[in-house]
Amino acid sequence: MLAQRFLAPVYHGLDMLVLGHIGEAIFVYLDELAAAAGRGYLAARAELAGERERRRRKLLDAILAQPPAGPEVVADLASAAGWALPRRVAVAVLGERPAADASTSPALPPGALIDWSRREPCMLIPDPDGPGRLARIERALLGWEAVLGPVVPLARAATSLRWALLAVGLAVRGVIGSHQHLVRCDEHLSTLLTFSDEELAGALRAARLAPLQRLRPAQQDRLAEALLAWLQHGCDANEVAQHVHVHPQTVRYRLRQVEDLFGDQLRDPDRRFELEIALRARHMLRRSGS
Repeated sequence: MLAQRFLAPVYHGLDMLVLGHIGEAIFVYLDELAAAAGRGYLAARAELAGERERRRRKLLDAILAQPPAGPEVVADLASAAGWALPRRVAVAVLGERPAADASTSPALPPGALIDWSRREPCMLIPDPDGPGRLARIERALLGWEAVLGPVVPLARAATSLRWALLAVGLAVRGVIGSHQHLVRCDEHLSTLLTFSDEELAGALRAARLAPLQRLRPAQQDRLAEALLAWLQHGCDANEVAQHVHVHPQTVRYRLRQVEDLFGDQLRDPDRRFELEIALRARHMLRRSGS
């Protein structure tokens, strides 16, 4: 409109064809100007979004560093990234998406920080134990293979990541979470503890289950199953029979064999505790084929 007003004095005396060309040129120029402004806006918006993502990745790196950055550093980075500091967090390690469309990202829970550039992509989730948050997390990760670490204070987020990575390794081997798309570490704490040092766990199995080595493999399996069930079911032969699906008399025969092999270990509470750990680990490894 301003251009039209500026050119109005010179319109007098021009024929309609010339005026039409002038008007057309003005509108083409305006279209190009609007398109350029739109491109500039989108470019600026993308640049701002990219800067926001860079700041958030830098913040996530600082939170998950070992040792973690100091609280003042984290607070400054959080302020720059526009991220409210939560009281408690959990870290989810993301695996492959088994669904047909593997290119889409998960729907992030509010306030989540994510970094796809890591060797094991991970997501930091603020206040995951708040009302309804866990269900929201499960919906966000639906269709993704993921492990959710334990809920910890923000300063210990690296610990949640460490346990989640351990659980990822066990899930890959089939030791835990074989039928779960979201493996929650807080549901497998005893297993994570048992396998947190596999060399030590192996030494425990070798030491406490050594008497089984005198037997043939099939006998080892039968007696290990009976002994584990006996320890888990309050040393009740009838309960063991129901659990292993054999006649109680057969169970009593196997338990007499166990008594001959392990002797006084079965009457020592500490030894029974170690035996159960060793037998549970043996059972999980054999079930997974490890």
